[in-house]
Amino acid sequence: MDKNQIRAIKKDEEFDLKKLLNRFLVKWKFYLVSLIVILILAFLFIRYATPSYTVHAQVLGEDNDSKGSSSSSSSFSQTNMMMDLGGLFDLQNNVYNEMAILQTRDLLEKTINNLHLDIAYYKKGDIRDIETYNKSPFKVDFTPISESIVLTEFEVQFPDSGKSLKYILNTEDNTFKATANFGDTIHSPVGKFCLIRTGQPFGDDNYSFTVNSVSAVIADIQKNMVISIPDDQTTVIQVDYNTTVPRKGETMVGQLINEYMQRNLNEKNEISDSTITFIDSRIGLVSGDLAGIETDIEH
Repeated sequence: MDKNQIRAIKKDEEFDLKKLLNRFLVKWKFYLVSLIVILILAFLFIRYATPSYTVHAQVLGEDNDSKGSSSSSSSFSQTNMMMDLGGLFDLQNNVYNEMAILQTRDLLEKTINNLHLDIAYYKKGDIRDIETYNKSPFKVDFTPISESIVLTEFEVQFPDSGKSLKYILNTEDNTFKATANFGDTIHSPVGKFCLIRTGQPFGDDNYSFTVNSVSAVIADIQKNMVISIPDDQTTVIQVDYNTTVPRKGETMVGQLINEYMQRNLNEKNEISDSTITFIDSRIGLVSGDLAGIETDIEH
């Protein structure tokens, strides 16, 4: 290839590059506007999107003593190996049973009732409402008319920012409205309400709260909770719960674990009481027999 051909190729490449740049420069306004729009959308998403968090906890499940009882002298090594395998299966079965207990409805129901998770508190916003959980300036004492109520939202307005006892309560669809004071009992289509101050400061914001059935709350928790065994050779049970309110999720998972531990403690106490009762009855029978034998000997 001679020098003239090389110069021609370089000239063509230079010409193509300029042509490509000219195509972009002609539409620079469009690209600039697109970039600005993308940045605005990204800012709005970060500003108003509801963040999601994962609460992680681990529970040491109850294990059996079969594995520990399998350690004996080296002369029975083959037997010990079989017992170790049997103990491993018993251990795994027991851990899976404990994992199933953690997911039972009665534990979740006790957790919800103790923490009143069937009621959620919100601060009204222009775009989205923010759940306040334990930062709400008021709490609701709620008695449902039935166990199958539907999710209902109530808006609460404080005319003087909570300085007086008066407040206005109405449903989101305005089918129910009431004016009352703190401590009053309000009868609504879904149940009875009584609003109480919590000591948190009131702001100029509007507030709302929702009431739901315990069954619906249980279903929502089960949908967002994953209980698993990370290692087949341990008795550790892992609990992961997805939530938009970290503090609420931590409290809920902690209460669930407490209910689980209390259940195990109650079972152990019942077994201990039954064992003590059985031993006392056996001791009574043996004492009676010994007394009879002693009487026979004396005679």
